[in-house]
Amino acid sequence: MSPLYSQRIIQTAAIGKAPELRELNLAQVKARQTQGTRASLSTPVTGVGGRLVVGLTFDTLGDLQAFRERNASDAPFQQYVARISALMAQPVETELWELVLPAQPGTAPAYVQAVTWTAAVGKGPALRDAVVERFTTRQGEGFRCAVSEQVASDAFRMRMNVLLGSLRDLETQREHNRGDKGFVDFGRHIASMLAATTVELSEVIVPFQPAAAR
Repeated sequence: MSPLYSQRIIQTAAIGKAPELRELNLAQVKARQTQGTRASLSTPVTGVGGRLVVGLTFDTLGDLQAFRERNASDAPFQQYVARISALMAQPVETELWELVLPAQPGTAPAYVQAVTWTAAVGKGPALRDAVVERFTTRQGEGFRCAVSEQVASDAFRMRMNVLLGSLRDLETQREHNRGDKGFVDFGRHIASMLAATTVELSEVIVPFQPAAAR
């Protein structure tokens, strides 16, 4: 069974603190994996420097609640929080996403390109349908990706993660898109549904362990 919810915990290091913050999170994510929690660690290739993203996945929101309750009385976790708090330039950002279209099984990605679409007012359902339809088709063509819908946010957002083995794979994808009528038509189709679009490229430091390892 694929996880249905993903929590993204975004940290931004203070000047000069990025290496220490990275090492603390490496140890924390590996400890979580040992405990059976599906966890990952990544860092943006572009944009604000010194950022790290801890990813956690859960089958249900009840599982997330139980995880949070355990953390509240877990002394090692509270020590970890205190240590990373002293290294950050700003408070932690947390996002919660519901998985709508799981990625196909395969080798753990080395990079992830994430495209986030923010819907214009009243356009959320139409945007959701268009995105799911488009990337269900693309998965059938061998394009490895996952689609999620943000939970409890200030606007309706859909996120599509492209799983990449290398940056060369991204280059190949970009070349394909330039000549792909379906890509152009999709962009035109959803243009009137959007308030904003963002694109992020991240390097995977520690990938999620396979679901079978849970």
